[in-house]
Amino acid sequence: MNGRVEKRRLGMPEVKPSRPKRKFWDEMQWPLLGALWLAGLCLGYVGFARHAAALGENTSPLDLIYLTLQLISMNSGAVTHPISWELEVARLLIPIVAAYTAVKALASVFRQQIDLLRLNFYRGHVVICGLSRKGFLLVESFRQLGESVVLIEHDEHNDWLEACRAMGAIVLLGDATDPTLLHKAGLKRARCVIAVCNDDGINAEVAVRARALSAGREKDPLCCFIHLVDPQLCDLLNGQENRFGKSDTLKLELFNVFDRGARLLIQEHPLHAQKGRAPHLLIVGLGHLGESLVVQAARDWHNQRPGDGRLRFTIVDQEAGSRTEAFKARYPQLADACELAFYEMNVRSPEFQRGDFLSLSGNQPEIDLAYVCLDDDSLGLHASLILAQLLRQRKTAIIVRMAEKGGLATLLNGEADGEGYFENLSAFALLDRTCTPDLFSAGRDGE
Repeated sequence: MNGRVEKRRLGMPEVKPSRPKRKFWDEMQWPLLGALWLAGLCLGYVGFARHAAALGENTSPLDLIYLTLQLISMNSGAVTHPISWELEVARLLIPIVAAYTAVKALASVFRQQIDLLRLNFYRGHVVICGLSRKGFLLVESFRQLGESVVLIEHDEHNDWLEACRAMGAIVLLGDATDPTLLHKAGLKRARCVIAVCNDDGINAEVAVRARALSAGREKDPLCCFIHLVDPQLCDLLNGQENRFGKSDTLKLELFNVFDRGARLLIQEHPLHAQKGRAPHLLIVGLGHLGESLVVQAARDWHNQRPGDGRLRFTIVDQEAGSRTEAFKARYPQLADACELAFYEMNVRSPEFQRGDFLSLSGNQPEIDLAYVCLDDDSLGLHASLILAQLLRQRKTAIIVRMAEKGGLATLLNGEADGEGYFENLSAFALLDRTCTPDLFSAGRDGE
């Protein structure tokens, strides 16, 4: 596998060399324009004052200001010699800066109309519905790969809108389930549509609208990727995927970042028998990722290593009492496939810090692998550091879920200097690792 493919597989698309320059210009263009305006007006004022003095004219300050402002429309620059260098620079600089400012202002005012005009020339582009953190990472990754991207977002005050526009994505404001807006996004000509809104119902409705709008496509079918948060709902709809997506013009695929994250974690930290017994896993946090991790690990172990005993789990969660029954009801077969021990405990409690849930395991063997799957990054770091102390003699590998690869994840992985600060403790950046273009490679030409 070459370097480019490997980077894409790991969720680290190549960055074009021009991007740092463009980012600098995007951040500095208005301060620079302001400085040029100030410099031009000052030079114009001084230049006209010196010109009047050279001709022996008595010109008032208000007249000098008026003449300087007329340089914007190029009405006062044609003067007789001698002309000072200040005036020479001003009568060239001010019209140029004024023209650039006018173009930028018009582009901002008519941005939506310009974007719609550009859309008429788009073919094989990617339509992303929903500017959550997942949506932003997808826009960023696809743009870095050179893909044309159209983003649909209902919140005009979303903090990431301008960043997406700066990356070159076309942004359409409105309801992603609106057929008219989807038509404007060029869905009939798009390669794929990806729905990553924060509501499963909205994502599902996008699929329904996409199916209707894709009718009449003459070339490849439209690939429609729908994100569903609820793993059970995802499994349920996956069973009906062939029937729902049976169309010559639409290919429907469901995905879940938590399920995908669990698969990646197991691939990177494969389960091995320990001295003739099944491994013992610790899961802290029975949220979406923790649940997916338990199910995926138990399924893989049961299918691949049925003769090595039942996989063992110690599961700690602040709401284990209410979540356990629901978990067992959703996955009744797990009780036969593995051994589950649930403990209701706050990771900030003295019981957790003492490691009571480890000693309460009775005759169970020591923990072989620990996963911290809390939704709060700082709380996850807190819990993982406690586990690192409790399991330091065993040197058990501890993987803590983080939302992104920056921030606390950088601290854990020691990316600043290339060395890990905490032995046997590593971060898994869930969104950065799962919201990558390779997840949607089914709709890519030639793949």
